[in-house]
Amino acid sequence: MPRLPSLAILLCLWFPTAGATFQTTPEAACAFLSEVGLNERNYRHVGGGVYRCASSRRRLPLGGAQVHTVRYRAQGDPHNVRQLKLTLYVNSRRQVQAARRRMLEYGQRLVKKALAVSMPGGAAGSLLNGATGTWKVAGADVILEKSQIRSSSHQYHLIIR
Repeated sequence: MPRLPSLAILLCLWFPTAGATFQTTPEAACAFLSEVGLNERNYRHVGGGVYRCASSRRRLPLGGAQVHTVRYRAQGDPHNVRQLKLTLYVNSRRQVQAARRRMLEYGQRLVKKALAVSMPGGAAGSLLNGATGTWKVAGADVILEKSQIRSSSHQYHLIIR
């Protein structure tokens, strides 16, 4: 697995342009996690035909020392959102489990709003345990990948295609 320059746990919901298309407006997709404080910014052109909205980073876990941050993004074209990302930046070994639990809570909420189904238990367990895997959910593939950046920093990618 290649090393990436940022530290992140990434929840990425990918909806291909061919075949089934994610059926929501950019405005709705950008607001999926606003109720948990991941307030979106305007859905706008960012170059290369890509449109995106993104929240500011929020510190996690809530309460106690906050050493990790989370961010939400929705991306697509002017009319359709094709990708949703929830990113947890892991900055140390402290409170990683608490940050993963909060990430799981946000991820479950996002999957429910985006796909109208619950996140599979295997994916939830893998996220909490730092494992990898692939699951079929509502006609999509749910993939959890992990990348090690440094001994105290790593990232997970939960991808739904």
